[in-house]
Amino acid sequence: RQVKSTMAAESATASYAYDRGVFARAIVAELLGLCPGDKWTERVREVPHVMATDCRSLVEHTNKTGSTSLTEKRVALDISDLREGIIRLFRGDIRGESGGLV
Repeated sequence: RQVKSTMAAESATASYAYDRGVFARAIVAELLGLCPGDKWTERVREVPHVMATDCRSLVEHTNKTGSTSLTEKRVALDISDLREGIIRLFRGDIRGESGGLV
């Protein structure tokens, strides 16, 4: 999609990459026999996943707790989605050994 700012492009790309990463992790977990039925969100954590960016403001906004000071609603939604997914699938670590955005 077309965006108006660098931050919008970075957050949209990170959100898309995160979603594709979760999908890839689920497929790998299934191939390894780690996903019995409806417990896939718990078992997919055993498949490594690392996200990296060179956009400092994306990392800062993702690590920030509470509301963000972003003016574009779509950017705020992308970052909120990214933050929630990282916390849920990486056991609460936004940055750390088990994954997250660095």
